[in-house]
Amino acid sequence: MARPKGIPHTKEWKEEMSKKMKGKKSHPNSLKALKDNRGDRTGLTAWNKGLTFNYKSKKYNFNKENIELMISKKMTLRQIADIYESSISALYNFINKYNIKANDNYEQHQKESLKQKMREKRLKQKFNNKETDIEIKMKEILKQLKIPFVTQKNIMNRTLVDFFIEPNICIYCDGDYWHNIDYVKERDEKINQILKLSGYKVYRFTGTQIKKDTNHTIIKVQEAIL
Repeated sequence: MARPKGIPHTKEWKEEMSKKMKGKKSHPNSLKALKDNRGDRTGLTAWNKGLTFNYKSKKYNFNKENIELMISKKMTLRQIADIYESSISALYNFINKYNIKANDNYEQHQKESLKQKMREKRLKQKFNNKETDIEIKMKEILKQLKIPFVTQKNIMNRTLVDFFIEPNICIYCDGDYWHNIDYVKERDEKINQILKLSGYKVYRFTGTQIKKDTNHTIIKVQEAIL
């Protein structure tokens, strides 16, 4: 007998349904069926009761003197951790626990190593290659002057040059707003110094120069080639 919709279960109705279902096979997803299949585990102690997880339980054969020696040789934490087959965090905790001194050169080396890895990953990322209006204008100038060039050239895994002309000319097209921000100007100047010390010639043109002073830009590009 079906229960009318909207009417709550009564004690009599539950008893009647219990009698009708007696002896019938339970639904495979019902709690009773699960207990029948696995056995009633009520009152049994869980296998992991009372146990606690300890991430420090694994022992590594760290040696303070050896680690200090490896740090003095400017080995990275990753290299040292690989030797001990440990995680970097475990090694870092050991270094802090025993107050192992890392000199300034080592810390700077660690920072530069991390920065270099981040640069390489960033340079390998696939960005939207849509050209800006000033890059399109510079491309037109180079084609007009019949100068062969390569766009978005990766130099030393440090920078992507907007236009590279063999053998060593790097041309950047810098937006007026972005490249006038202080920290961006400092970054650009540092890249300029690195490229120049490595034998490259660096030319940066602002958006205003390219769009409003095109003739001056053309002269500068010609001077760079000669």
